[in-house]
Amino acid sequence: MMFPILARHFGDPLALDAQLDRDGRVAMLFTRFVNDSLPGVLGFVTSCNSFPRGNPSFAGSNEMELFYAQAPGQGVPPDTWRHNLRATIIHEVKHITSYGEKIARAAGGVPNYEESWLEESTARLSEELYARTFSGARWRGNSDFATTVGCELSRCDGRPLAMFKHYGTLANFFANVGDLSPLAGANDRNATFYASGWPTRCSPTGGWRCTSTTPPGSRRAAAS
Repeated sequence: MMFPILARHFGDPLALDAQLDRDGRVAMLFTRFVNDSLPGVLGFVTSCNSFPRGNPSFAGSNEMELFYAQAPGQGVPPDTWRHNLRATIIHEVKHITSYGEKIARAAGGVPNYEESWLEESTARLSEELYARTFSGARWRGNSDFATTVGCELSRCDGRPLAMFKHYGTLANFFANVGDLSPLAGANDRNATFYASGWPTRCSPTGGWRCTSTTPPGSRRAAAS
């Protein structure tokens, strides 16, 4: 379900597979390291894994499409873990997709990465597209609370928690709009750009494809 969404709207999650481990898969490592060392973080990726270890700058690369995530247990019940994590998976694999496409197209040159706000807001967009497969919501479809966010919160049918955090973060942005910007960077101590850029910066014209220029940092994290 996730792979076709990413392939249709953002690019090929395996764009670099032939240059990396060539196994035709995105690997997911669920580890207590994330729980213990990164409180509040559900998962993350790093672009380091998208480069060969032969490059001294990426000697720690795993040379694979790899997503790191929180593990269940020890305060994270399995049902809660599953409820919270699924939308984070598509969010993080969207980053893998973006990194892979940019690096592949650079053909050995400097990748033309997205700006932080655009990369994160389009990853949030991938979560929305994933959520729509459960709710049936459509663009400008006037969907109601009960069949979308309300159902996520009540766990009415086993769907993942996806859209609730979008609106919560967006509400924080509007409550402090005089001091915040949807064009913030990862080091601006303002995570509201994850959501403030989500509904305003892209449109379905051309398959939700958006472009920008400035390289972000190599690491992206999705907060719970």
